[in-house]
Amino acid sequence: MFQLNKKTIIIIVVVIVIVAGAAAGAKFYKAPKAAAKKVVGVQKEMTAPPFSGWINSPGASSGGPTTATTSISINGTELISLSVNITIKDDDGQHTQTDGGSAPDTVDVKIANDTIELKTDQQSGQASQAKTYDGEKAKAFGTNITILVTGVTFGGGNRVYGPLGHVPIPGVAYVDQGAAYDVQITYQYMYYPGH
Repeated sequence: MFQLNKKTIIIIVVVIVIVAGAAAGAKFYKAPKAAAKKVVGVQKEMTAPPFSGWINSPGASSGGPTTATTSISINGTELISLSVNITIKDDDGQHTQTDGGSAPDTVDVKIANDTIELKTDQQSGQASQAKTYDGEKAKAFGTNITILVTGVTFGGGNRVYGPLGHVPIPGVAYVDQGAAYDVQITYQYMYYPGH
């Protein structure tokens, strides 16, 4: 019969305990979960296509639209800020025939729920305004930005003077034809790669 001394028995028991402990530990061991990668946003800028054209005054000889509207889709975009640049002109180079002596025009440009009123300068015949919407005001635009251009008042009614410029021509007055408009929109937004 094989006999083990006391020292050998203790070593065997210790080895068995160590192996059993390692096996039990391996059974309950769970590998740590991979840390979720945080998606970092990148700020980007977009310029929408320009919105420009001509709106006729109600008394314009050519007829045509007296308002203009467009919509810019920003669906799924987290807006940070939005900048608007607006210019209106009494004369766009194609409507000079009766605007030369007319009084200023007043035009409303509605950007979503905000209305900006511009009045052309008597001398230059144009007006410009810039406006920026930040933070919550930018986020309030939602998924689409609607732009509506409407004429409020158009100059005209000034008497037309004869060749020497001193005597008015009876019964003849300037009839303002309308106004040219140009609306430029640039917006900053957060872009999340992979989303």
